[in-house]
Amino acid sequence: MKKLVFLLLTTLLLVSCNSQENIEINKEIPVKVSKLSLEEYDDTINYVGVIKSNDLIKYSFKTGGTIQEILVDIGDEVKRGDGLAVLDKSDLNTALSISKSQMEAAKSQYEKAKSGGSPEEKRVAELNLKKAKETYGLALENWEKSEKLYNAGALSESQIKQIRLETSILNSELEQAQQMYNQASKGAREEDLNAALANYNQAKTNYEHNLKKYNEAELKSSIDGVVVAKQFEEGELVGSGYPVIVVSSKDQIVSIGLSQKDTRNIEIGMEAVVKVFEEELRGKLISVSEIPNEKTGLYDAKIALENTNFKLGIVAAVDLIIGKIEGIWIPLDSVKYSGSNYVFVAQQGKVVRKNVSILDQFNGLVRVSGLEVNDLLIISNSNIVKPGDLVEVIERQE
Repeated sequence: MKKLVFLLLTTLLLVSCNSQENIEINKEIPVKVSKLSLEEYDDTINYVGVIKSNDLIKYSFKTGGTIQEILVDIGDEVKRGDGLAVLDKSDLNTALSISKSQMEAAKSQYEKAKSGGSPEEKRVAELNLKKAKETYGLALENWEKSEKLYNAGALSESQIKQIRLETSILNSELEQAQQMYNQASKGAREEDLNAALANYNQAKTNYEHNLKKYNEAELKSSIDGVVVAKQFEEGELVGSGYPVIVVSSKDQIVSIGLSQKDTRNIEIGMEAVVKVFEEELRGKLISVSEIPNEKTGLYDAKIALENTNFKLGIVAAVDLIIGKIEGIWIPLDSVKYSGSNYVFVAQQGKVVRKNVSILDQFNGLVRVSGLEVNDLLIISNSNIVKPGDLVEVIERQE
């Protein structure tokens, strides 16, 4: 009897276990899925670059001298046209003043030669001409009478020669008075006018040269930027061409070196994604050198940035966007590996394994082959399922 009860209990226990196991086997696993579709992402080439200033200008004096004043300090912001440094202008000021006076005097002489004398000078010249005419007229009459007397023997040869000489002198004075009158009323002769103009132009050139040297004795910024270096101090003697102040523009760039192969794929104006620390920015390719850098063998390129204020020299990651890539993109962490890459998809309530090949990678996503549009990629609980398991889709991402 005891054996019969034991067998009965054992049978009931086995039946109970089998039923429980069947329940566990047939239980559906909840999963989240993503419905796959064709998507388009950036096709990029990747580089590492350095943050630089778009303009770094070294300002120097064109003529040497003693620095009278430094107008800026390192770190100062400057605007276009702001003064940076000034030379001692004492000698330059003297030379400028003298040359200005010489130019003004030469101009006055030229204007006088061109337009004639003043009203008073014209009146005096007219009176002198009238007087010279009258005097010469009287002398001419006297000379004619004296010739008759000489021919009659009433005057000696020495006397007639003296009269002839006086008449000739008065004729010369008349011609001079006429010339002075003509100049006062009409201006100088063409050759005299040209000479006066040449003197004025020479004096003007000399003045403009001294004015240029005077203005160049003050350095002014040609850009909006920040002072990054100061090479001399006030009172020091500086030679021409030696940098005194260095100004960096606020516009920043990322400098990269392109390989010969990649130069075929890029165009000026194309966009780039620039990553500095944790910050991601958009930039634009603005220049590529025509010849490779002698040291690196790469083609120097500049990526322009907007509204940035990074320290110069910081390293940045650069992704140049050369086009778009279309395909099926999935999260990288959904790809598993066991001899080959594969993923799990849900088909008719069951788990199916599909092998995939990774073609591209972008921002945590991978473009793969081996999947089809509308496949339901399992993106949650994928670590606890296996091919053939029953699944219940509790969330579906389109």
